[in-house]
Amino acid sequence: MDLYTKLSPLEDGQIRLLQVSQCSNTSEISCALTVVSLRSQPSYFALSYTWGSPFPNYSERQDTSADLAITCNGVKIPVKPNLYDFLLRCARHPDSSYRERLWVDAVCINQKNHLERSKQVQLIGDIYKLAARVVVWLGVEDDTTAEAVELMREFAATEPAVLLRLQFPAASQDPLSDSRHWHAVARFFERNWCASDADAEFANSVRTRRVHFPAKLAATKASKLSSSGDGLLYALIRSRVSKCEDTRDKLYSQLKLGNADIFPTYDDDEAQVYITAATYILQHSDNLLLLTCVEGSDFQNISNLPSWVPDWSVTKDLGLRITGYRHFTAAGSLPRTVTVLNGGRVLQIQAARIDSITSSAETKGEILDFSRPTRLWAMLAHLDDIYAPTGQSKEEYPALGSPLRESFAKWILWRYLAAARKSPFLESSSFPAPGSSESTLPSREAILALVKQASPEDRAAVEKDASMFHSHYSHALFVRPFRTREGFLGLGTQSLRDGDGVWVVPGCRVPLILRRVEGSQRYRLVGGTVLHGFMNGEALERDGVDFDMVELE
Repeated sequence: MDLYTKLSPLEDGQIRLLQVSQCSNTSEISCALTVVSLRSQPSYFALSYTWGSPFPNYSERQDTSADLAITCNGVKIPVKPNLYDFLLRCARHPDSSYRERLWVDAVCINQKNHLERSKQVQLIGDIYKLAARVVVWLGVEDDTTAEAVELMREFAATEPAVLLRLQFPAASQDPLSDSRHWHAVARFFERNWCASDADAEFANSVRTRRVHFPAKLAATKASKLSSSGDGLLYALIRSRVSKCEDTRDKLYSQLKLGNADIFPTYDDDEAQVYITAATYILQHSDNLLLLTCVEGSDFQNISNLPSWVPDWSVTKDLGLRITGYRHFTAAGSLPRTVTVLNGGRVLQIQAARIDSITSSAETKGEILDFSRPTRLWAMLAHLDDIYAPTGQSKEEYPALGSPLRESFAKWILWRYLAAARKSPFLESSSFPAPGSSESTLPSREAILALVKQASPEDRAAVEKDASMFHSHYSHALFVRPFRTREGFLGLGTQSLRDGDGVWVVPGCRVPLILRRVEGSQRYRLVGGTVLHGFMNGEALERDGVDFDMVELE
């Protein structure tokens, strides 16, 4: 028998709450659902958790992917293992308040009833805001949990100014210098839970099986308080790496944070849901920041999505990793011209083509493996002392001085050391072009000498010195450097290709990369780009820059 056929339909403003029966040694969970009205201000706890496994290295753990059964109102229902672990924890908890009146979305909402689900999703912001407590369940404790919590407590207790000055010797026992602790924190927060649950001003409890600490979550307040109409877009950008079992919920979970008046409907497929959201964002803003969230075919899971609509189901970081691009004004203050056509399948914008891509390097992720970065070194080898497109010399636009410049040189050596472990034929690999004695790039001879003679201590020292630049470099890996026909250097999505055009678009703070659709006058949007020499309205001062109406499909 289906559980929800035994229950009365929810009326407007009503929710279901779960009460868990106490148990001790048994692993059987019994609970009951009751209906309350939010208008009556009921007292309850709300749960924030991930539906699937909370562990990033899930395949390394015992396979527990099969649903487990609990008894609810006398009916056996399946729940995911992570939720089962939490409910079992509640059933055995000495504090009875953890068993009384819990709101758990997977059970309290009939997930098979699209209308009920849509209405309840609209209430989720209020459900968390009105809860007496929000319990964030990060999953059962594993062998890194204690280390992660120790580091977070140590980090939180240290003044920011002190953190910037900290330097630890290799033998330091301080948890802030122990790489195992940082790895533990990374694993700890790779356990996904819904960011929208943080949209309330209350003390929260963050728990694993044995670890408990209070947390004040002031998350994404800028999104919620935004009056520019970009609130929903910023909320989606910040939640991009999070995961949802239903990709439509990637949008719906952010509606409250984004102050967006969109009614959730599960009768529409993912493509239509994202088209509706993109259209809404354009209608409620005065810019084209939305278009910079597109990253091309490498960042698209939904096959029938128009190229101008971001695919929020993708959990990779946005390529350039810059939110808002507020430091750039590639199109000056020109207002946008935009029209949504064909039910959202086509977007018409005003744009001017300023250049085209003629060569591109490996992606930043590929460059990390320095066994053969042929295209990168070839591109850099063609650079002159004077950057022809802007007339800037090395003296006028110098590389940053110590310590980042020194760390960059060590970083190159470190990556070749890593490549040597993978390839015994490093001598035949590509190397930086010979430069002057003042060049930041190490020579082929220096690289090979280090690879052949470095002791373990030397390798460790190089890696340590390279860490500063590596932290900067690792911020955005899904991009690749490129050069244009006129000699400009740029950085754009890894999806770009030679022959793509670079366009300036009124209302968009950065240039966009467009690709002509074969046999058509329309284009596909590939993504945004940082193009040196064009980021502050310089294109508007050039002769022959004409703006036309362009259609994106």
